Amino acid sequence: MDIIAVDKLSGRQFEIFLEKLLLDLGFTNLKQTPLSGDFGGDILAEKDSERYVIQAKRNARTVGVRAVQEAHTARDYYGATASMVIANRNFSGRAKELAHRCGCTLVDRVLLTDWLSGRFTSSADLFRYMSDEGITRFRISNDDLVLAYRNLREQLGGHVRVCDMDTQGKYSSAVYRKRWGSWNKFLSEVGVSPILRRDVTVDDLRVEYSRIRTSLGRVPTMSEFGSLSTHSAGRYTHTWGSWNAFLESIGETPTKRHLIPKEKLVAEFKRVHTVLGKPPTMKEMAQHAAIAPTTYRRLWGSWGQFLKEMGGVRQRRNIPEQELVNAYLKLKKQLRKQSLTRHDMNEYGEFSSSVFERRWGSWNKFLSSVGDTGSTRTGITDDDLKSDYLTVRKKLGKASCSARDIKQHGKYSLCTYLSRFGKWRRLQEMLDESHP
Repeated sequence: MDIIAVDKLSGRQFEIFLEKLLLDLGFTNLKQTPLSGDFGGDILAEKDSERYVIQAKRNARTVGVRAVQEAHTARDYYGATASMVIANRNFSGRAKELAHRCGCTLVDRVLLTDWLSGRFTSSADLFRYMSDEGITRFRISNDDLVLAYRNLREQLGGHVRVCDMDTQGKYSSAVYRKRWGSWNKFLSEVGVSPILRRDVTVDDLRVEYSRIRTSLGRVPTMSEFGSLSTHSAGRYTHTWGSWNAFLESIGETPTKRHLIPKEKLVAEFKRVHTVLGKPPTMKEMAQHAAIAPTTYRRLWGSWGQFLKEMGGVRQRRNIPEQELVNAYLKLKKQLRKQSLTRHDMNEYGEFSSSVFERRWGSWNKFLSSVGDTGSTRTGITDDDLKSDYLTVRKKLGKASCSARDIKQHGKYSLCTYLSRFGKWRRLQEMLDESHP
């Protein structure tokens, strides 16, 4: 059953349906309260020494603060140790504020949709996700986090990596990073020497890629690689200029995201629109969609143009400057670069470079405002770039230059080529055929 089918259930049917979901996650001793005079509780359940009172809200609009008040009152009435409200809609701001203060867990439309999709196979999965997102009813203590780390370290018999914590740990690495600032800072706090990867060689990166490719049996996407590898995908883009440039350098065929039919992209957008109950932003698409929002921007030119074609979906305007700066700094940290280019922002950023240029006047003026240095090459012509490409090709004695060749031996940056010609393969085909 999907979220649309859930919307069509009656209130009592919704309660019965939730009982099954809770049983599947390992809750026990489930019991429905009386149909009338339930004092704000619909289901009683137990899990891990906790006794829950749960209110089920099958609404047609946003759930308000009253639902939280009733669940909190029901907790005391039924002698429960925890309260929860599960709804097919989102919660109001006041409801979230009260839930945070009184320790009531809220499961909203987005979380319920993930639950229905099979994302959670146990209550541990559910509460781990909720703690990662900052919506859990309790704050995990530092002692609990340290104990969970040490238990996993003892189980593995050595260093615990981020990917180990995410796949085998009681809590995900995101909880540790939010609490201590970074995984290595946490390791230092507990007296463990951080794993430094500054000495990782190009050969190390290639070996790690081969391992992931063998395990998948195909060429991994950048996001798949980042979730499975001990190295971040950003290290590859930093070394080779882009993920596809790395794939080309080892003789692989770059991933063809542009082959995704537009009909499929539109259908995925509409699905997320339905789940959230409103038009999603690029950030929300990145969180909830199966297709990266940058795919939409590559095909339609910009996220705003795509929304315009969707017919009257309002674009977000007047984005606060601090939010734009934070988005830039976050991406810079992810890509591990000293300064980002327009191409970086357009390819991986939450906002396109044009948003920054409209606000600050130019990309370089924005970079100056945050203390970064921009490119000063403004008079580079297409002929300059073509000449540079042919010079490098002749110098290396190759029939065709890879993106890595240009990055290592070219006069101009790889991003200058990509921003001018769009795709590396397009430049290769154009010059290699006309200048054999």
